[in-house]
Amino acid sequence: MSNSQAQSQDMNLDVTVRPITPTENTKNLLAFASVKFNDCFVVEGLKVAMGENGPFVSMPSRKFEKDGKEEFRDTAFPVTADFRTKLNDAVLDAYSRTIDKMKDKIEAAEKATESIKDKIAAAEQKTSSQPQKPPVPGKDAMAH
Repeated sequence: MSNSQAQSQDMNLDVTVRPITPTENTKNLLAFASVKFNDCFVVEGLKVAMGENGPFVSMPSRKFEKDGKEEFRDTAFPVTADFRTKLNDAVLDAYSRTIDKMKDKIEAAEKATESIKDKIAAAEQKTSSQPQKPPVPGKDAMAH
């Protein structure tokens, strides 16, 4: 195994994923991602999109015109199939973890909301079940 192959085996990929809310124009786009390689080089503009076979990673690209047609060309990409698999797995795993964290936050917020609603309902029940104090005679007359 050559030295460069050994280094690629040990490469640290630090992936940051930013999920988006799909719109009419971006309905298949799920998230943007950036990858830091060994704390020394960053590639931004990766995309997580939904395809027919599930989510996939799209590399950064730019639009250009060829023979009157608009095409896209990747501006950064893995050179080997093995590294493409490692990169795709890292990005999709980071996307999945990010979505799971968001779900956990939503679940915690829903539980907190239910707890607050329960406390409000209990307080309302307590105040409605307490007997009303009769008005103090002459109190209204003193206010004028």
